[in-house]
Amino acid sequence: MQWHRRYHRFIWLFIPVLLSCEVESDDASSEPDRIFIANRGQTHPTDSTRFKASDISVYSFSGDSTVPDAFAKANNNEGLPTGLQALALSENTLFASNQRLGYVHVIDIRTMKELLRISLGKQSGAGEMTVGSDGFLYVSGFYSGLLYKISMTTFQQMASLPVGSGPMQSLQIGDELFLAVSGFGTGQEVLVINMKSFSVTDTLYTQVNPTRLARTGQQLVVLASGSENQTDMQPAVLYLFNPSTREKADSLVFSSKTLMPYLSVDDGGRIVLWEGGTRLLEVVNSRFGSSGCYSVHGGHPIAIGMNIFTIADAGTNQFKRLRNGEMVGVWALGIYPTGSAVVSYR
Repeated sequence: MQWHRRYHRFIWLFIPVLLSCEVESDDASSEPDRIFIANRGQTHPTDSTRFKASDISVYSFSGDSTVPDAFAKANNNEGLPTGLQALALSENTLFASNQRLGYVHVIDIRTMKELLRISLGKQSGAGEMTVGSDGFLYVSGFYSGLLYKISMTTFQQMASLPVGSGPMQSLQIGDELFLAVSGFGTGQEVLVINMKSFSVTDTLYTQVNPTRLARTGQQLVVLASGSENQTDMQPAVLYLFNPSTREKADSLVFSSKTLMPYLSVDDGGRIVLWEGGTRLLEVVNSRFGSSGCYSVHGGHPIAIGMNIFTIADAGTNQFKRLRNGEMVGVWALGIYPTGSAVVSYR
């Protein structure tokens, strides 16, 4: 129970944290238009002056600028309820999960107006989301241990599936959904879910605390973030799996003293990691050879293209852009960027 409480504190501070960034486009000729970045905001039980609503900041590629609190600016200076956790995008519809209240906010990015709220219950801990090609939104219930299936046509919850404690990021490959189950820091499973039957059909086993998933080429990338528990310290491990055969292709073990909860893949197939202990951004190729570390002084990496990275920095509430390891721009964001971001294309 002591570890559960400690991990929960880590999750509350950093998981909003954990990077979730959609950077793929169905149209190879399209260009990135905007990046939408979730801002958790802040609350205080006794000091109302320390309250700040959640919001969504927007970076424009064409204007090379950010609009902090873009949602509030479009809604009479009223933001979203504090507790924003993750974002997902389907064409012009932005989904924003609120872990504190158990909502999924549905927002039109053309107007930045909220269309409706989907309630999953306050005890759900609505978190990471995946837009499925089958027309459904899949939402991880971090507290409830359920995976929710929501129609993106009717915006109704269609089903829920028990998946175990602390489900984190999911990723669609073919007609299957891969789901990292953290177990509140003690899990060792990535579930394979058939999207048609909405049932668990297989399990991939990892080192303790799988949290993040990505895809590079034909391989599934799994980040098991490890454990800082002094009585049972576990290293962070990065895995490559063949999603079809379920075979483990490779693995890379990191320092046992370092959690590495941030993961992304750029358009060149390179894996991007942020090392929480030393606050370094590291690029790893498909053979797991390091190709450089850049000091970013905290933040969450969002890989946009070859040698181009953006940093949502929760320490300074800033958006930073690096090119070839050099900082080329810094812009303001709203309060506490969570690291969850999605990219729209034109």
